[in-house]
Amino acid sequence: MIGRTNVGNGTFEYSNSEQWTGNYWIDGKKIYCKVFTGNSVAISESGGTIKNASVTTDLPATTKLVNFYGNIVVNGGYFNGISYAVPSAYYNKGSEYFYFMRADKDTSNVVNLVFNFSGATNPTSVDYEVCIEYTKD
Repeated sequence: MIGRTNVGNGTFEYSNSEQWTGNYWIDGKKIYCKVFTGNSVAISESGGTIKNASVTTDLPATTKLVNFYGNIVVNGGYFNGISYAVPSAYYNKGSEYFYFMRADKDTSNVVNLVFNFSGATNPTSVDYEVCIEYTKD
């Protein structure tokens, strides 16, 4: 369990299972969240000087992404062992070091978590605990 908050008469607990947050999006649909976790997800070259790791989630194709947040720990290279709250970004123009993370839907409507790093940072893998908030049709 990552944390909890009261929802109505019950208790909401962050979980690897889908949970209703007790909130509604602007279109009136319920907002759900699900926590995704992983260790030592390999980071590979994605062309040029950018390296990334991508994790495919099991969220339905009809998902509308609302928010995401959590924590990553980078293994290896310049950022080794450093823990970051996400979403966040870092850029140092002089050294060309950067990292960022995003949650997106690809052309197949599959929801992915994508971690991007500059090649100069030489990361090898990433550990993550990320909550994605979403609505469903």
